[in-house]
Amino acid sequence: MPAQSPLLMIFTEILKTRKEILQIQKFKNSIFANRFVFFNYDLYGAVTGRITTCNYPIQASPSALRKTIIPNASLGNIFIVADVSQEEVRILTQISKDEALLKILQNNLDFHTFTASILTGMEYDEQSEKKLCQRY
Repeated sequence: MPAQSPLLMIFTEILKTRKEILQIQKFKNSIFANRFVFFNYDLYGAVTGRITTCNYPIQASPSALRKTIIPNASLGNIFIVADVSQEEVRILTQISKDEALLKILQNNLDFHTFTASILTGMEYDEQSEKKLCQRY
């Protein structure tokens, strides 16, 4: 990996810090007088079919900020924290019962890598970010 210039490293750090400050400000502005933060999941929020959140974007928040939000247990609220790989593809597969999708998931293949292998003409096992970047 080539050495990065000190100026580029400083600039990158400034951008990262600025982004964190903006996220903290957005979080602070989302807190109501009663110290509650409200957000809703929208199962059809993006045109791509991805799940989104409205009001406060908790999915896009840094882990450190998410950990400061505590569900109100007296109301029966809990958090379920899960990182589901290829979530939308898995839901689509369950609904559609598409045989090709079922086979991909049953064989523990990555849907996106499988799609890339079709589009590039490369074998599934040949797919890697480095090889794709070199080729295109």
